[in-house]
Amino acid sequence: MKENFKRRKVTIAGIQESGKTYFCKHIIKTQFKRPIVYSLNRHDWVNENVFLYIPEDYKNDLVKFLNFVKKHNKKGVKRFDLIFFDDFDLFFDGVNSNSLPPILNNLNAMHRHPPWYTACFFATRRPQDIGTKIAETSHYNIIFPVEGDNAFKKYKNISNKIIELLKKLKYKDYRFIVKKIGEKPYIHKPVLL
Repeated sequence: MKENFKRRKVTIAGIQESGKTYFCKHIIKTQFKRPIVYSLNRHDWVNENVFLYIPEDYKNDLVKFLNFVKKHNKKGVKRFDLIFFDDFDLFFDGVNSNSLPPILNNLNAMHRHPPWYTACFFATRRPQDIGTKIAETSHYNIIFPVEGDNAFKKYKNISNKIIELLKKLKYKDYRFIVKKIGEKPYIHKPVLL
């Protein structure tokens, strides 16, 4: 893939088994040296070259996790160059992004600057649950097939062209839409590991 995701904020959405994890693993392998993954799914990351952070309580351990990354990156030695949130919609449950913990709002706004110096990937099955603050300020929205009126409504608010392209995607053909901020969306062929 020609896109450079270093120090970028990326939202990746799609239903289960649509290709999100394969896409992320490919990008991690080809563009990042020291990624940290926040996930409940240990089996998805076995034998991957990532620092895996498995929270005891996915939603409530978020602040503890982000403080860990922030402290580590402040030291300047082997900084994490990517923070990857798997199943990010689990944080929200329909909650407005304005009520996110302050440290997550700070990461969202300042990820490229001190003390973070990192890219951020937010992967989700339910894009409608991701706060507007994150989705609409991402450098890239990567969109695999999604289901439901709420998901379509979310993307219609970003670009009507996304809706036209979503209708062309098929489940398990692994193509996806790339919407770079300020540019027209397009369909990308599958990424292979």
